[in-house]
Amino acid sequence: MPLIDAHHHVWRLGIAPYLWMAGTTWDSIRRDFEFKELRDDMVLCGISKTILVQADNTLEDCEHVRSVATSEAAVAGFVGWVPLTDAAAVGDALDRLTDSGKFLGVRHVLGFEADDNWVLRPDVVQGLRALQQRRLVFEVNCDRPAFLRHVPTLAKLLPDLTMVVNHIGKPPIGAQGWEPWASDLARAAACPNVYAKLSGLTTPVRPGWSGEDFRPYINHAVDVFGPRRLMYASNWPVTLVAGSYVQQWEALRIALDTLSDDERAEVYGKAAARCYRLDL
Repeated sequence: MPLIDAHHHVWRLGIAPYLWMAGTTWDSIRRDFEFKELRDDMVLCGISKTILVQADNTLEDCEHVRSVATSEAAVAGFVGWVPLTDAAAVGDALDRLTDSGKFLGVRHVLGFEADDNWVLRPDVVQGLRALQQRRLVFEVNCDRPAFLRHVPTLAKLLPDLTMVVNHIGKPPIGAQGWEPWASDLARAAACPNVYAKLSGLTTPVRPGWSGEDFRPYINHAVDVFGPRRLMYASNWPVTLVAGSYVQQWEALRIALDTLSDDERAEVYGKAAARCYRLDL
Protein backbone atom coordinates (compact mmCIF):
# COMPACT_ATOMS: atom_id res chain seq x y z
CA MET A 1 0.00 0.00 0.00
CA PRO A 2 1.54 3.36 -1.00
CA LEU A 3 1.67 6.25 1.44
CA ILE A 4 -1.22 8.61 0.68
CA ASP A 5 -1.64 12.31 1.37
CA ALA A 6 -5.44 12.36 1.59
CA HIS A 7 -6.02 16.12 1.36
CA HIS A 8 -4.25 18.84 -0.55
CA HIS A 9 -5.13 21.64 -2.97
CA VAL A 10 -4.04 23.46 -6.08
CA TRP A 11 -5.52 26.74 -7.30
CA ARG A 12 -5.26 29.56 -9.80
CA LEU A 13 -6.43 32.85 -8.39
CA GLY A 14 -7.88 34.11 -11.65
CA ILE A 15 -10.45 31.35 -12.11
CA ALA A 16 -12.42 31.63 -8.84
CA PRO A 17 -12.84 34.19 -6.03
CA TYR A 18 -11.33 32.11 -3.17
CA LEU A 19 -12.94 34.51 -0.71
CA TRP A 20 -11.63 32.57 2.29
CA MET A 21 -8.18 34.04 1.54
CA ALA A 22 -9.28 37.52 2.64
CA GLY A 23 -7.18 38.84 5.52
CA THR A 24 -3.47 38.99 6.26
CA THR A 25 -3.30 35.40 7.59
CA TRP A 26 -3.16 34.11 4.03
CA ASP A 27 -0.71 36.60 2.51
CA SER A 28 2.01 33.98 2.08
CA ILE A 29 -0.21 31.64 0.05
CA ARG A 30 -2.18 34.20 -1.93
CA ARG A 31 -0.71 33.10 -5.26
CA ASP A 32 -1.13 30.29 -7.76
CA PHE A 33 -0.09 26.80 -6.63
CA GLU A 34 0.58 23.96 -9.06
CA PHE A 35 0.95 20.27 -8.37
CA LYS A 36 4.59 20.24 -9.50
CA GLU A 37 5.49 22.32 -6.41
CA LEU A 38 4.43 19.41 -4.20
CA ARG A 39 6.44 16.65 -5.89
CA ASP A 40 9.81 17.14 -4.16
CA ASP A 41 8.20 17.18 -0.70
CA MET A 42 6.24 14.05 -1.53
CA VAL A 43 9.49 12.29 -2.42
CA LEU A 44 11.17 13.44 0.81
CA CYS A 45 8.29 12.03 2.85
CA GLY A 46 7.89 8.83 0.83
CA ILE A 47 4.40 9.72 -0.39
CA SER A 48 3.44 8.38 -3.79
CA LYS A 49 -0.32 9.10 -4.05
CA THR A 50 -2.56 12.02 -3.12
CA ILE A 51 -6.20 13.09 -2.97
CA LEU A 52 -6.78 16.51 -4.53
CA VAL A 53 -9.58 18.55 -2.94
CA GLN A 54 -11.54 21.56 -4.18
CA ALA A 55 -10.77 24.98 -2.68
CA ASP A 56 -13.78 27.04 -3.75
CA ASN A 57 -17.52 26.47 -4.19
CA THR A 58 -17.48 27.06 -7.93
CA LEU A 59 -17.68 24.93 -11.03
CA GLU A 60 -14.60 26.76 -12.36
CA ASP A 61 -12.43 25.63 -9.44
CA CYS A 62 -13.88 22.13 -9.70
CA GLU A 63 -13.00 21.94 -13.38
CA HIS A 64 -9.44 23.06 -12.62
CA VAL A 65 -9.11 20.40 -9.92
CA ARG A 66 -10.51 17.78 -12.29
CA SER A 67 -8.07 18.71 -15.05
CA VAL A 68 -5.06 18.53 -12.71
CA ALA A 69 -6.17 15.21 -11.21
CA THR A 70 -6.71 13.56 -14.58
CA SER A 71 -3.33 14.73 -15.87
CA GLU A 72 -1.22 13.73 -12.85
CA ALA A 73 -0.51 10.04 -12.26
CA ALA A 74 0.32 10.64 -8.58
CA VAL A 75 -3.18 11.98 -7.91
CA ALA A 76 -5.25 8.93 -7.00
CA GLY A 77 -8.50 10.90 -7.18
CA PHE A 78 -10.16 14.24 -6.60
CA VAL A 79 -12.93 15.70 -4.47
CA GLY A 80 -14.85 18.36 -6.36
CA TRP A 81 -17.85 20.62 -5.94
CA VAL A 82 -21.40 20.55 -7.33
CA PRO A 83 -24.46 22.71 -6.53
CA LEU A 84 -26.03 20.42 -3.94
CA THR A 85 -29.11 22.64 -3.59
CA ASP A 86 -29.94 22.47 -7.32
CA ALA A 87 -32.06 19.34 -7.67
CA ALA A 88 -32.30 19.72 -11.44
CA ALA A 89 -28.53 19.95 -11.94
CA VAL A 90 -26.82 17.93 -9.22
CA GLY A 91 -27.29 14.47 -10.75
CA ASP A 92 -25.99 15.48 -14.17
CA ALA A 93 -23.05 17.30 -12.60
CA LEU A 94 -22.08 14.23 -10.56
CA ASP A 95 -22.37 11.93 -13.57
CA ARG A 96 -20.26 14.24 -15.74
CA LEU A 97 -17.51 14.34 -13.14
CA THR A 98 -17.67 10.58 -12.66
CA ASP A 99 -17.29 10.03 -16.39
CA SER A 100 -14.15 12.18 -16.42
CA GLY A 101 -12.33 9.66 -14.20
CA LYS A 102 -10.84 9.81 -10.69
CA PHE A 103 -13.87 11.52 -9.16
CA LEU A 104 -14.28 10.48 -5.52
CA GLY A 105 -16.76 12.84 -3.93
CA VAL A 106 -17.88 16.36 -3.08
CA ARG A 107 -16.89 19.04 -0.60
CA HIS A 108 -18.72 22.27 0.11
CA VAL A 109 -16.79 24.97 1.99
CA LEU A 110 -19.40 25.43 4.71
CA GLY A 111 -17.88 28.61 6.08
CA PHE A 112 -19.39 30.47 3.14
CA GLU A 113 -22.88 29.68 4.50
CA ALA A 114 -24.32 32.04 7.12
CA ASP A 115 -26.82 29.38 8.25
CA ASP A 116 -25.31 26.97 10.80
CA ASN A 117 -28.01 24.47 9.82
CA TRP A 118 -27.24 24.60 6.08
CA VAL A 119 -26.21 20.95 5.85
CA LEU A 120 -29.58 19.86 7.28
CA ARG A 121 -31.71 21.80 4.79
CA PRO A 122 -34.04 19.46 2.83
CA ASP A 123 -32.58 20.54 -0.53
CA VAL A 124 -29.03 19.87 0.67
CA VAL A 125 -29.98 16.46 2.08
CA GLN A 126 -31.64 15.63 -1.24
CA GLY A 127 -28.42 16.56 -3.02
CA LEU A 128 -26.46 14.34 -0.64
CA ARG A 129 -28.81 11.47 -1.47
CA ALA A 130 -27.54 11.74 -5.03
CA LEU A 131 -23.99 11.19 -3.70
CA GLN A 132 -25.16 8.24 -1.62
CA GLN A 133 -26.81 6.62 -4.65
CA ARG A 134 -23.52 6.87 -6.58
CA ARG A 135 -21.33 5.70 -3.67
CA LEU A 136 -19.51 9.02 -3.58
CA VAL A 137 -17.98 10.62 -0.48
CA PHE A 138 -19.13 13.83 1.22
CA GLU A 139 -16.35 15.85 2.86
CA VAL A 140 -17.44 17.96 5.83
CA ASN A 141 -15.34 21.09 6.29
CA CYS A 142 -16.27 22.11 9.84
CA ASP A 143 -15.45 25.81 9.71
CA ARG A 144 -17.75 26.38 12.71
CA PRO A 145 -18.54 24.00 15.61
CA ALA A 146 -22.18 23.66 14.55
CA PHE A 147 -21.19 21.78 11.41
CA LEU A 148 -19.36 19.09 13.38
CA ARG A 149 -22.39 18.73 15.67
CA HIS A 150 -24.57 18.03 12.63
CA VAL A 151 -22.43 15.11 11.38
CA PRO A 152 -24.21 12.41 13.46
CA THR A 153 -27.61 13.65 12.27
CA LEU A 154 -26.51 13.46 8.63
CA ALA A 155 -24.85 10.09 9.17
CA LYS A 156 -28.10 8.64 10.49
CA LEU A 157 -30.23 10.23 7.77
CA LEU A 158 -27.89 8.84 5.10
CA PRO A 159 -26.38 5.66 6.56
CA ASP A 160 -24.91 4.54 3.24
CA LEU A 161 -23.16 7.85 2.57
CA THR A 162 -19.47 7.84 3.50
CA MET A 163 -18.62 11.13 5.20
CA VAL A 164 -15.19 12.56 5.98
CA VAL A 165 -14.61 15.16 8.69
CA ASN A 166 -11.85 17.44 7.44
CA HIS A 167 -9.08 18.53 9.83
CA ILE A 168 -10.57 16.35 12.64
CA GLY A 169 -13.28 18.98 13.03
CA LYS A 170 -10.89 21.90 13.61
CA PRO A 171 -10.07 21.49 17.32
CA PRO A 172 -9.32 24.71 19.27
CA ILE A 173 -5.58 24.07 19.34
CA GLY A 174 -4.56 27.73 19.25
CA ALA A 175 -6.60 28.45 22.39
CA GLN A 176 -5.61 25.11 23.96
CA GLY A 177 -9.32 24.37 24.28
CA TRP A 178 -11.07 21.03 24.42
CA GLU A 179 -14.87 21.13 24.66
CA PRO A 180 -17.27 21.01 22.94
CA TRP A 181 -14.96 19.80 20.16
CA ALA A 182 -13.94 16.57 21.92
CA SER A 183 -17.49 15.43 22.65
CA ASP A 184 -18.76 16.48 19.22
CA LEU A 185 -15.97 14.52 17.51
CA ALA A 186 -16.70 11.46 19.62
CA ARG A 187 -20.37 11.56 18.62
CA ALA A 188 -19.40 11.85 14.94
CA ALA A 189 -16.96 8.94 15.30
CA ALA A 190 -19.69 6.75 16.81
CA CYS A 191 -21.25 6.64 13.32
CA PRO A 192 -19.58 3.84 11.32
CA ASN A 193 -19.94 5.67 7.99
CA VAL A 194 -17.80 8.62 9.17
CA TYR A 195 -14.03 8.98 8.69
CA ALA A 196 -11.72 11.88 9.61
CA LYS A 197 -8.54 13.47 8.31
CA LEU A 198 -5.54 14.33 10.47
CA SER A 199 -4.96 17.57 8.60
CA GLY A 200 -4.91 21.32 9.07
CA LEU A 201 -3.60 21.05 12.63
CA THR A 202 -0.51 23.22 12.32
CA THR A 203 -2.29 26.31 10.98
CA PRO A 204 -3.86 27.62 14.24
CA VAL A 205 -0.97 26.94 16.65
CA ARG A 206 1.50 29.41 18.13
CA PRO A 207 4.89 30.30 16.59
CA GLY A 208 7.48 27.72 17.53
CA TRP A 209 4.94 24.90 17.57
CA SER A 210 5.84 21.23 17.72
CA GLY A 211 4.00 17.95 17.48
CA GLU A 212 3.38 18.10 21.21
CA ASP A 213 0.96 21.00 20.68
CA PHE A 214 -1.53 18.75 18.96
CA ARG A 215 -0.67 15.33 20.41
CA PRO A 216 -3.71 15.41 22.82
CA TYR A 217 -6.06 16.19 19.91
CA ILE A 218 -4.59 13.45 17.74
CA ASN A 219 -4.73 10.96 20.63
CA HIS A 220 -8.42 11.76 21.10
CA ALA A 221 -9.11 11.30 17.39
CA VAL A 222 -7.32 7.93 17.46
CA ASP A 223 -9.28 6.89 20.54
CA VAL A 224 -12.70 7.69 19.07
CA PHE A 225 -12.19 6.78 15.39
CA GLY A 226 -9.48 4.16 15.57
CA PRO A 227 -6.68 4.02 12.96
CA ARG A 228 -8.93 2.33 10.38
CA ARG A 229 -11.01 5.52 9.96
CA LEU A 230 -8.27 8.14 10.29
CA MET A 231 -6.24 9.43 7.34
CA TYR A 232 -3.00 11.34 7.15
CA ALA A 233 -3.49 14.53 5.12
CA SER A 234 -1.32 17.61 4.70
CA ASN A 235 -3.76 20.38 3.70
CA TRP A 236 -0.96 21.76 1.48
CA PRO A 237 -0.50 24.57 0.54
CA VAL A 238 -2.62 26.02 3.37
CA THR A 239 -0.22 24.38 5.82
CA LEU A 240 2.59 26.60 4.49
CA VAL A 241 1.33 29.55 6.56
CA ALA A 242 2.67 27.71 9.62
CA GLY A 243 5.67 25.84 8.24
CA SER A 244 6.90 23.56 5.49
CA TYR A 245 5.30 20.37 4.21
CA VAL A 246 8.12 18.32 5.73
CA GLN A 247 7.75 20.05 9.12
CA GLN A 248 4.07 19.13 9.41
CA TRP A 249 4.82 15.59 8.19
CA GLU A 250 7.47 15.15 10.89
CA ALA A 251 5.24 16.70 13.57
CA LEU A 252 2.40 14.30 12.79
CA ARG A 253 4.83 11.37 12.65
CA ILE A 254 6.05 12.23 16.15
CA ALA A 255 2.51 12.70 17.47
CA LEU A 256 1.60 9.23 16.15
CA ASP A 257 4.68 7.52 17.59
CA THR A 258 2.66 5.39 20.01
CA LEU A 259 0.86 3.54 17.20
CA SER A 260 1.97 0.11 16.06
CA ASP A 261 3.33 -0.47 12.56
CA ASP A 262 -0.04 -1.89 11.46
CA GLU A 263 -1.91 1.09 12.90
CA ARG A 264 0.41 3.56 11.16
CA ALA A 265 -0.12 1.68 7.90
CA GLU A 266 -3.84 2.36 8.28
CA VAL A 267 -3.42 6.09 8.94
CA TYR A 268 -0.86 6.59 6.16
CA GLY A 269 -2.67 4.78 3.38
CA LYS A 270 -5.01 1.89 4.05
CA ALA A 271 -7.78 3.99 5.61
CA ALA A 272 -7.79 6.37 2.64
CA ALA A 273 -7.86 3.49 0.17
CA ARG A 274 -10.82 1.99 2.05
CA CYS A 275 -12.71 5.26 2.41
CA TYR A 276 -12.39 6.28 -1.23
CA ARG A 277 -12.50 2.73 -2.64
CA LEU A 278 -9.15 3.17 -4.33
CA ASP A 279 -7.71 0.35 -6.39
CA LEU A 280 -3.97 0.91 -5.90
